[in-house]
Amino acid sequence: MDDDVFNSIVNLEDEFEDIGYIEGLEAGKIIGRIEGREMGCDNGLDIGRDLGFYQGWVHQWIRAAAARPGLVPDRVLKKLAALQGAIDEVPMANGEGADFGDRLKAIQLKLKTASAMLGINAAAELPSSSLSGTTAARIVGANVAKLADFDDTVKIWVHEEIVDGRKLTDIINTEHENVKYLPGHKLPDNVVAVPNATDAVRGATHIIIVLPHQYIQQLLDTVHGSILPNASAMSLIKGIGISDQGMTTMTQLIHRTLAIPVSSLSGANIANEIAEEKYCETTIGCQDPDEAIVWRSLFNTPYFQVNCVADVIGVEFCGALKNVVAVGAGFIDGLGLGNNTKAAIIRIGFLEMRRLAMHIAGGGIQESTFMESCGLADVITTCYGGRNRRLAEEFVRTGKPMPQLELELLNGQKLQGYLTAGEVHSYIDSCGVTDHFPLFTNIYQICYESKPPHTIFAGLNVDFSRDTKTPSPSL
Repeated sequence: MDDDVFNSIVNLEDEFEDIGYIEGLEAGKIIGRIEGREMGCDNGLDIGRDLGFYQGWVHQWIRAAAARPGLVPDRVLKKLAALQGAIDEVPMANGEGADFGDRLKAIQLKLKTASAMLGINAAAELPSSSLSGTTAARIVGANVAKLADFDDTVKIWVHEEIVDGRKLTDIINTEHENVKYLPGHKLPDNVVAVPNATDAVRGATHIIIVLPHQYIQQLLDTVHGSILPNASAMSLIKGIGISDQGMTTMTQLIHRTLAIPVSSLSGANIANEIAEEKYCETTIGCQDPDEAIVWRSLFNTPYFQVNCVADVIGVEFCGALKNVVAVGAGFIDGLGLGNNTKAAIIRIGFLEMRRLAMHIAGGGIQESTFMESCGLADVITTCYGGRNRRLAEEFVRTGKPMPQLELELLNGQKLQGYLTAGEVHSYIDSCGVTDHFPLFTNIYQICYESKPPHTIFAGLNVDFSRDTKTPSPSL
């Protein structure tokens, strides 16, 4: 048997064992032994076993679907039936299975996967936000239409609201445009908006999650019963859960609730620029090299270049902590202190990002990740063009509290910068290391303790020279 075909069977077998279809595997092996003996040849047992494995798996899938009506969509059941028929047609002539490899590849093509997008209008689809649900759906929708191994339809969950007397989902599905959060940019016809999150994920093998991190647990609790056991997820969430009890990344939270593999995506990605197809880069953190190839095929375009790294947590840390730095940059803009001062704040903030990540995760984070698009590039972009910077600038100019500015400037959209600043401070204060993070501490005090913005410079003379060797000088 062709080595590539054999390896694909072995990998598939491992995957099915992971999701618990043991009965199907055992049934397949029994059928395989019978097939092999009937063929009466040296390699008949191997070929028969592999064929029987597929038969047993398909039978178990159909059996499981019947036991849980509504979980597996009709279109998937039809594909299983087609796959079953295709397996039955595999030629085993002359005991050699000469066409087995070609037939197996044809069978695998019949198992297409589905994509779903989880988004929430509260932040993910604002045109000036980071990579939003609508912008991501625009990219993924265009890509899956060209990929043979994916279903054409991409479902995007939209928090229903009325726009000019019409439901937003109806507008998206008829006019193929999110007129409220990404106006002027057409969505592919295969992107379908649904108002129910469980409908978006049902039957999907690849789930992309885009919403403010403070709402994630509620959403996960809603959809977890509708997730396929062989699904995987991609988090585009810019936030981390930090408290005096420790740190939880969004991928860890998603994995813990949904029990599926989770990757992360972050980068210098202002959504309206992406929608205008201006060249940019992004970073995907994915531990499984094969799965990374799949995720890259979903997102990569000539104008949206994707680089994959194995450092999932590092990508997440960069995506969350850069928003705190952007708040500091906005304070500098509000004070009118110019580019030299702003550059200094960006540099110090970037080093404190790295220091905090190393302190929490230690060797679990790769130093090189900070030089990817998710790291240095995203810090620069967010500190010059992001909403967190803009809000912080207005905070200094007007003296209004952040929540009020969110209502006035962003229609109530929730930003992550000052929220993450509060979470970061809770953690470093509980560890007794606030003096090692003077910029993050100053930003917190300005946001939450009414310290004047010019106090951002207090205590910034910190030595970062040992951070490449140890988490921080004396932690």
